[in-house]
Amino acid sequence: MSEQKHFRAVFDTNVFVAAFLSQNERSPNRELMQRWLQGDFSLIVCDYLLQEIAEKFLARRISPNLLLRLLNDLLR
Repeated sequence: MSEQKHFRAVFDTNVFVAAFLSQNERSPNRELMQRWLQGDFSLIVCDYLLQEIAEKFLARRISPNLLLRLLNDLLR
């Protein structure tokens, strides 16, 4: 039986910001986010990254509700 590998990734903060700001449904950043949410791979995060995501989202005036939803997804 072949063992299927589960990949892990680290996203730069800009990937998260660009995914939420993009109007293009086929944006590579949005596709990465969707694939992560579908479980194609796991994301590795640290407290510093979570703080930076929050700062960038608030600076770009991205909805605090979207930010909270993303942070909850990242912490699960």
